[in-house]
Amino acid sequence: MKGSRFETIPISHWSFAEMQEAFGWDVDTYIFYGGYPGAAPLIENPGRWANYIKDALIETTISRDILLMTRVDKSALLLRLFQLACEYSGQVLSYQKMRGQLQDAGNTTTLAHYLDLLQSAGLVTGLQKYAGRKLRQRASSPKLLVLNTALMSALQPLSLPEARQRSA
Repeated sequence: MKGSRFETIPISHWSFAEMQEAFGWDVDTYIFYGGYPGAAPLIENPGRWANYIKDALIETTISRDILLMTRVDKSALLLRLFQLACEYSGQVLSYQKMRGQLQDAGNTTTLAHYLDLLQSAGLVTGLQKYAGRKLRQRASSPKLLVLNTALMSALQPLSLPEARQRSA
C-alpha cells in the first residue's frame, strides 16, 4: 500500500456468549460488567474493577484516541458530555438540555461534534430520530446510548448486588 503506514483493525468488546464461555458469566453479570475481558478478573473487587474501566478504558480512550488525534478545544466538556451520556443512556436528551447540564457547553454544533467523536471512539452514541431529510434528522434530539454498559456501571456508586436489589 503506497502511502499507508498502518491498518486499522477495530476490536470491540466481547459478546455475552464469549464472556459466558470464558468466564462463566450470567446475563446480569454481563449487563453490569460489560464485555471487557481484561476487566473480568477484577469483578471480585468492585472498586478495583471500576478504576480499571475508568483509567484503562475511558481515560485512555478519551485522552489518547480522541484528544491526540483530533483538535478538541474544550477537553473538559468532552469528558463531561461522556459522563452525561452515561447518566442519560437510553433517554432522548435535547441539545438545549445538554447545554443546561454542562458548564461552558458552547453551542449545539460543538456538542453534536463531540458526540460524534465519542461515537467514533466506541464509547457512546447519539441516535438521531429517523427522518427522510438529513437536515431534519440532524436537528432532532439524540437518544444517548453507551456502547458498553460497563462504562455506565463504572461511573455509578452501586455494586452488582445493589443494582440487582434496586431493580427487584
